[in-house]
Amino acid sequence: MAILLLLLSTGTVESDGLPALEGEMVVFSFETGDGRILAVCVGEDRGYLVYRFGTPGDVELQYPEDPGPGSWDLFDYSWYFRARGPGGEGLDLHYLRFENRDVAYTVYEECWSPDSGPDQTAVGVRVESEGKEMDIRGLPGSSTGTLSDLRWEYGDMWEEH
Repeated sequence: MAILLLLLSTGTVESDGLPALEGEMVVFSFETGDGRILAVCVGEDRGYLVYRFGTPGDVELQYPEDPGPGSWDLFDYSWYFRARGPGGEGLDLHYLRFENRDVAYTVYEECWSPDSGPDQTAVGVRVESEGKEMDIRGLPGSSTGTLSDLRWEYGDMWEEH
């Protein structure tokens, strides 16, 4: 696990722009238990997609380091939806995956509706390296936006790239 934590903290970018820089739109963000923020942002005029992790003033990881029009191609977005029905819970699952320096990152937003009880949501990022996985969970209620916007609002960007 120490290797994973070290990999999360490499490549510091000095910025007051967490979660977003001027001209960017925050698609999805959340806060972790240790006060860090994860943000997925889209550049002005849909010019790029970027992931940031850290605290305001200390971005620990920005991917890609220099976002541009080709950045959409560096991410894989997937989703699954199943409506709640008799005897089955509803699911709305969204994943944004990328690899950076042999480390895989999967940002997730998982919502489910059990047969009884309130709807549930889990957000976080899974980090995989050298066969080990670490799950950094977002604080309940701290998320803003939704990864589903990558499907509904920016779906054409996945088709173009």
